[in-house]
Amino acid sequence: MTMRIPFTRRALAGLVIAVAVTVLVPWILWQRKKVDRPRREALNTLARLDDALRSTAGDGLLPVVVVPPSLSQKTQPEQVEFLMKALRDEISPEGIRVLKENGQFGPLKEIFPAEAERWAAQAGVSAESCIAFQASGNGIIAEAVLYTNAGSCRVVRINNVRQLALPPD
Repeated sequence: MTMRIPFTRRALAGLVIAVAVTVLVPWILWQRKKVDRPRREALNTLARLDDALRSTAGDGLLPVVVVPPSLSQKTQPEQVEFLMKALRDEISPEGIRVLKENGQFGPLKEIFPAEAERWAAQAGVSAESCIAFQASGNGIIAEAVLYTNAGSCRVVRINNVRQLALPPD
């Protein structure tokens, strides 16, 4: 004598939900990690740039910045000196935090469509290989553009990130 177990619609619905959760939740988390990785790497690069600019000798500055073609004929110490002066007031840990929390992030052509090609050309890189952050606050717009290539991330442009975290005048 075999015993038949009734299979109700409620049990079937519960089974479908359990299978969906078991399959979909890990997939969604995996997809989110894939999307978050470039953003996380960009934020880490901005933090390394800030650290390099805060050091007295600009140690570590050149590996995190795309040196513009206009500076390529200069010596490395001259490049570091120029970049230190040009970038020091553009970034801060507080500004990076605000950019992380409130900034729009994505491909350069989506974040800054009107400026993408010009900014990439000024740095001598491809706009398709660039990612960007944009945030506004304190009456300003902050920009951070980074070039990605073979797993590395380097700053192409940074503007007003420090000012994001300053108290309004």
